Amino acid sequence: MTPKETLRNRRRIKTRIRSGPWKGVIVREKYLSESGEIAFEKAIQAGFYHIKRNEYDYFEPTNIPTGKELVDRGYDIKKAKIWLIAEDGEELDKLIEKLQKRSIDVKSKADLIKQEPPGKIVPVETDITLDRTIMRGLCKIAFNYLTFVAGSDFVLKSDFDIVRRFIRFGEGDSGRFFGVNLPPILYNDQQLDRIGAKVTEGHLIIVNWRRNKVVSKLSLFNTNTFGINLCHNFSGIWHPIMSGHHFDVKTKEVTKLLSLSKKLLP
Repeated sequence: MTPKETLRNRRRIKTRIRSGPWKGVIVREKYLSESGEIAFEKAIQAGFYHIKRNEYDYFEPTNIPTGKELVDRGYDIKKAKIWLIAEDGEELDKLIEKLQKRSIDVKSKADLIKQEPPGKIVPVETDITLDRTIMRGLCKIAFNYLTFVAGSDFVLKSDFDIVRRFIRFGEGDSGRFFGVNLPPILYNDQQLDRIGAKVTEGHLIIVNWRRNKVVSKLSLFNTNTFGINLCHNFSGIWHPIMSGHHFDVKTKEVTKLLSLSKKLLP
Protein backbone atom coordinates (compact mmCIF):
# COMPACT_ATOMS: atom_id res chain seq x y z
CA MET A 1 0.00 0.00 0.00
CA THR A 2 1.37 3.41 -0.94
CA PRO A 3 1.35 6.16 1.71
CA LYS A 4 -1.18 8.83 0.81
CA GLU A 5 -0.39 11.67 3.17
CA THR A 6 2.88 12.94 4.60
CA LEU A 7 2.81 13.79 8.28
CA ARG A 8 3.99 17.22 9.34
CA ASN A 9 7.77 17.60 9.17
CA ARG A 10 8.97 17.67 12.77
CA ARG A 11 12.40 19.17 13.27
CA ARG A 12 12.48 18.11 16.95
CA ILE A 13 11.93 14.43 16.16
CA LYS A 14 14.33 12.36 14.04
CA THR A 15 13.73 8.71 13.23
CA ARG A 16 16.52 6.56 11.78
CA ILE A 17 16.81 2.95 10.70
CA ARG A 18 18.61 1.17 13.50
CA SER A 19 20.39 -1.72 11.79
CA GLY A 20 21.08 -3.48 8.50
CA PRO A 21 22.30 -2.04 5.19
CA TRP A 22 20.09 1.02 5.66
CA LYS A 23 21.45 1.78 9.14
CA GLY A 24 21.44 5.49 9.94
CA VAL A 25 19.12 6.48 7.08
CA ILE A 26 16.60 9.12 8.17
CA VAL A 27 12.97 8.15 7.63
CA ARG A 28 9.74 10.08 7.94
CA GLU A 29 6.35 8.81 8.97
CA LYS A 30 3.53 8.76 6.42
CA TYR A 31 -0.11 8.18 7.22
CA LEU A 32 -1.86 5.39 5.29
CA SER A 33 -5.35 6.82 5.00
CA GLU A 34 -6.93 3.55 3.83
CA SER A 35 -5.73 1.48 6.79
CA GLY A 36 -5.10 4.20 9.38
CA GLU A 37 -1.58 2.87 9.91
CA ILE A 38 1.79 4.61 9.84
CA ALA A 39 4.45 3.75 7.25
CA PHE A 40 7.94 5.11 6.65
CA GLU A 41 9.61 6.75 3.68
CA LYS A 42 13.21 7.89 3.36
CA ALA A 43 13.82 11.63 3.67
CA ILE A 44 16.01 13.57 1.23
CA GLN A 45 19.55 13.29 2.61
CA ALA A 46 23.23 12.69 1.99
CA GLY A 47 25.37 10.06 3.70
CA PHE A 48 29.05 10.45 4.56
CA TYR A 49 31.48 7.75 5.67
CA HIS A 50 33.08 8.16 9.11
CA ILE A 51 36.57 6.68 9.07
CA LYS A 52 36.99 5.63 12.71
CA ARG A 53 33.47 4.31 13.20
CA ASN A 54 33.44 2.57 9.81
CA GLU A 55 29.86 3.57 9.12
CA TYR A 56 27.76 6.20 7.37
CA ASP A 57 25.99 9.15 8.96
CA TYR A 58 23.16 10.88 7.11
CA PHE A 59 22.22 14.56 7.01
CA GLU A 60 19.14 16.27 5.64
CA PRO A 61 19.84 19.25 3.31
CA THR A 62 19.38 21.93 5.98
CA ASN A 63 21.83 20.16 8.32
CA ILE A 64 24.66 19.22 5.95
CA PRO A 65 28.01 20.54 7.30
CA THR A 66 30.59 22.12 5.04
CA GLY A 67 33.27 19.94 3.46
CA LYS A 68 35.86 21.26 5.91
CA GLU A 69 33.60 20.59 8.90
CA LEU A 70 33.03 17.02 7.73
CA VAL A 71 36.76 16.39 7.34
CA ASP A 72 37.46 17.91 10.76
CA ARG A 73 34.86 15.57 12.27
CA GLY A 74 36.48 12.49 10.74
CA TYR A 75 34.51 11.92 7.53
CA ASP A 76 36.11 10.85 4.24
CA ILE A 77 34.58 12.97 1.48
CA LYS A 78 37.34 12.38 -1.09
CA LYS A 79 37.70 8.62 -1.55
CA ALA A 80 34.58 7.19 0.08
CA LYS A 81 31.26 7.13 -1.76
CA ILE A 82 28.80 9.86 -0.82
CA TRP A 83 25.32 8.38 -0.72
CA LEU A 84 22.55 10.58 -2.09
CA ILE A 85 18.95 9.76 -1.23
CA ALA A 86 16.45 11.63 -3.37
CA GLU A 87 14.12 11.08 -6.29
CA ASP A 88 15.97 11.37 -9.58
CA GLY A 89 15.21 14.75 -11.11
CA GLU A 90 14.59 18.06 -9.35
CA GLU A 91 15.03 16.61 -5.84
CA LEU A 92 18.40 15.11 -6.71
CA ASP A 93 19.59 18.20 -8.58
CA LYS A 94 18.78 20.43 -5.59
CA LEU A 95 20.58 18.07 -3.22
CA ILE A 96 23.70 18.07 -5.43
CA GLU A 97 23.54 21.86 -5.69
CA LYS A 98 23.35 22.07 -1.89
CA LEU A 99 26.43 19.85 -1.55
CA GLN A 100 28.37 21.93 -4.05
CA LYS A 101 27.53 25.09 -2.12
CA ARG A 102 28.92 23.37 0.98
CA SER A 103 32.20 22.71 -0.89
CA ILE A 104 31.46 19.00 -1.24
CA ASP A 105 32.38 17.57 -4.65
CA VAL A 106 29.85 15.09 -6.05
CA LYS A 107 31.34 13.51 -9.15
CA SER A 108 28.44 11.39 -10.33
CA LYS A 109 24.75 10.81 -9.89
CA ALA A 110 25.62 7.13 -9.68
CA ASP A 111 25.93 7.59 -5.93
CA LEU A 112 22.16 7.80 -5.71
CA ILE A 113 20.45 5.18 -3.53
CA LYS A 114 17.24 4.19 -5.30
CA GLN A 115 14.00 4.85 -3.48
CA GLU A 116 12.69 1.29 -3.20
CA PRO A 117 11.50 0.70 0.37
CA PRO A 118 13.92 -1.33 2.51
CA GLY A 119 11.13 -3.70 3.55
CA LYS A 120 7.78 -3.73 5.29
CA ILE A 121 9.28 -4.09 8.76
CA VAL A 122 12.52 -2.38 9.77
CA PRO A 123 13.88 -1.51 13.24
CA VAL A 124 13.98 2.23 13.86
CA GLU A 125 14.98 4.53 16.69
CA THR A 126 13.72 8.03 17.35
CA ASP A 127 15.52 10.96 18.96
CA ILE A 128 13.34 13.67 20.49
CA THR A 129 14.72 17.10 21.28
CA LEU A 130 13.05 18.29 24.49
CA ASP A 131 13.11 22.04 23.99
CA ARG A 132 10.82 24.56 25.67
CA THR A 133 8.12 24.10 23.02
CA ILE A 134 7.89 20.37 23.71
CA MET A 135 7.94 20.98 27.46
CA ARG A 136 5.15 23.53 27.20
CA GLY A 137 3.14 21.11 25.07
CA LEU A 138 3.47 18.28 27.60
CA CYS A 139 2.62 20.68 30.43
CA LYS A 140 -0.50 21.71 28.50
CA ILE A 141 -1.56 18.06 28.20
CA ALA A 142 -1.16 17.63 31.95
CA PHE A 143 -3.00 20.90 32.67
CA ASN A 144 -5.90 19.92 30.39
CA TYR A 145 -6.08 16.55 32.12
CA LEU A 146 -6.23 18.26 35.51
CA THR A 147 -9.09 20.38 34.18
CA PHE A 148 -10.89 17.20 33.10
CA VAL A 149 -10.41 15.64 36.53
CA ALA A 150 -10.92 18.63 38.86
CA GLY A 151 -13.04 20.99 36.80
CA SER A 152 -12.51 24.44 35.33
CA ASP A 153 -13.31 26.34 38.54
CA PHE A 154 -10.42 24.58 40.28
CA VAL A 155 -7.76 25.29 37.63
CA LEU A 156 -8.88 28.92 37.18
CA LYS A 157 -7.59 29.72 40.66
CA SER A 158 -4.62 32.10 40.79
CA ASP A 159 -2.44 29.29 42.21
CA PHE A 160 -2.13 27.97 38.65
CA ASP A 161 -1.25 31.30 37.02
CA ILE A 162 2.50 30.57 36.98
CA VAL A 163 2.24 27.30 35.05
CA ARG A 164 -0.53 28.79 32.91
CA ARG A 165 1.79 31.59 31.77
CA PHE A 166 4.57 29.08 31.07
CA ILE A 167 2.20 27.07 28.87
CA ARG A 168 0.76 30.08 27.03
CA PHE A 169 3.73 32.41 26.73
CA GLY A 170 6.82 30.38 27.65
CA GLU A 171 7.52 32.54 30.70
CA GLY A 172 9.58 31.20 33.59
CA ASP A 173 12.22 28.57 34.27
CA SER A 174 11.22 25.25 32.66
CA GLY A 175 12.99 23.42 35.49
CA ARG A 176 10.27 24.61 37.89
CA PHE A 177 7.60 22.79 35.92
CA PHE A 178 9.20 19.93 34.04
CA GLY A 179 11.24 16.86 35.04
CA VAL A 180 12.58 13.91 33.00
CA ASN A 181 13.64 10.30 33.56
CA LEU A 182 11.09 9.59 36.26
CA PRO A 183 10.18 6.01 37.31
CA PRO A 184 7.48 4.41 35.12
CA ILE A 185 3.85 4.89 36.06
CA LEU A 186 3.04 1.18 35.86
CA TYR A 187 4.92 -0.74 38.53
CA ASN A 188 7.76 -2.90 37.16
CA ASP A 189 6.63 -2.52 33.53
CA GLN A 190 10.12 -1.62 32.32
CA GLN A 191 11.54 -4.69 34.05
CA LEU A 192 8.89 -6.88 32.40
CA ASP A 193 9.83 -5.38 29.03
CA ARG A 194 13.27 -6.99 29.31
CA ILE A 195 11.70 -10.47 29.21
CA GLY A 196 9.14 -9.63 26.54
CA ALA A 197 6.19 -9.27 28.91
CA LYS A 198 5.61 -5.52 28.82
CA VAL A 199 2.13 -4.61 30.02
CA THR A 200 1.35 -1.68 27.73
CA GLU A 201 2.40 0.03 24.54
CA GLY A 202 0.11 2.95 25.23
CA HIS A 203 0.32 6.39 26.83
CA LEU A 204 -0.38 7.06 30.50
CA ILE A 205 -1.15 10.12 32.58
CA ILE A 206 -1.85 10.61 36.27
CA VAL A 207 -2.49 13.62 38.50
CA ASN A 208 -2.26 13.74 42.27
CA TRP A 209 -1.35 15.74 45.33
CA ARG A 210 2.15 15.84 46.80
CA ARG A 211 1.52 17.63 50.06
CA ASN A 212 0.41 21.10 48.96
CA LYS A 213 1.61 20.61 45.36
CA VAL A 214 -0.47 19.42 42.42
CA VAL A 215 1.67 17.16 40.24
CA SER A 216 1.24 15.07 37.14
CA LYS A 217 3.19 12.25 35.49
CA LEU A 218 2.94 11.73 31.75
CA SER A 219 4.41 8.64 30.10
CA LEU A 220 4.77 7.80 26.42
CA PHE A 221 4.50 4.03 25.97
CA ASN A 222 5.29 3.80 29.71
CA THR A 223 8.96 4.16 28.72
CA ASN A 224 9.76 7.87 28.88
CA THR A 225 8.10 9.36 31.96
CA PHE A 226 7.94 13.10 32.62
CA GLY A 227 6.99 14.88 35.82
CA ILE A 228 5.04 18.13 35.71
CA ASN A 229 4.51 20.51 38.63
CA LEU A 230 1.17 22.18 38.01
CA CYS A 231 1.03 24.07 41.31
CA HIS A 232 3.85 24.59 43.79
CA ASN A 233 1.82 25.82 46.75
CA PHE A 234 -1.96 25.45 46.61
CA SER A 235 -3.69 27.92 48.94
CA GLY A 236 -7.30 26.82 48.49
CA ILE A 237 -9.40 24.10 50.09
CA TRP A 238 -8.02 20.60 49.56
CA HIS A 239 -10.17 17.99 47.88
CA PRO A 240 -9.23 14.62 46.34
CA ILE A 241 -8.10 14.70 42.71
CA MET A 242 -6.06 11.48 42.38
CA SER A 243 -6.71 10.08 38.90
CA GLY A 244 -5.02 8.26 36.05
CA HIS A 245 -5.88 7.07 32.53
CA HIS A 246 -4.33 4.89 29.84
CA PHE A 247 -4.65 5.46 26.09
CA ASP A 248 -4.17 2.37 23.91
CA VAL A 249 -2.52 3.53 20.68
CA LYS A 250 -3.76 0.47 18.79
CA THR A 251 -7.41 0.26 19.82
CA LYS A 252 -7.76 4.02 20.54
CA GLU A 253 -9.49 3.07 23.81
CA VAL A 254 -9.12 5.08 27.03
CA THR A 255 -9.30 3.23 30.34
CA LYS A 256 -9.10 4.45 33.93
CA LEU A 257 -6.11 3.39 36.04
CA LEU A 258 -6.66 1.91 39.49
CA SER A 259 -4.21 2.64 42.31
CA LEU A 260 -2.87 -0.39 44.17
CA SER A 261 -0.40 -0.39 47.04
CA LYS A 262 2.89 -2.21 46.38
CA LYS A 263 2.38 -3.93 49.75
CA LEU A 264 -0.52 -5.88 48.25
CA LEU A 265 1.55 -7.16 45.34
CA PRO A 266 3.15 -10.64 45.49
